[in-house]
Amino acid sequence: MNFEQVDTHVHENFSDVEEAQVNPTQPITYALLFQKLEKVWPVAKPVLQSVLLIPFLPKKWKVTIQTLIDVVDTIQTKGIQYP
Repeated sequence: MNFEQVDTHVHENFSDVEEAQVNPTQPITYALLFQKLEKVWPVAKPVLQSVLLIPFLPKKWKVTIQTLIDVVDTIQTKGIQYP
């Protein structure tokens, strides 16, 4: 995706980001956090993937961002075990 496509995607789906925002007065459970992650991740992932394309970004930054993407993708596809 190019910048314009990512920007359009974020604008079109920003209500999902707003719904996923954490309310500090609301009790937090793993289930609630997982629901919020499911809302925000499809919007945030293309932004992070676009950041990876910045040529002057240090390699370790890119590895860090890619690792985050991989971890969240794994959570999204395999789920997590709640304690």
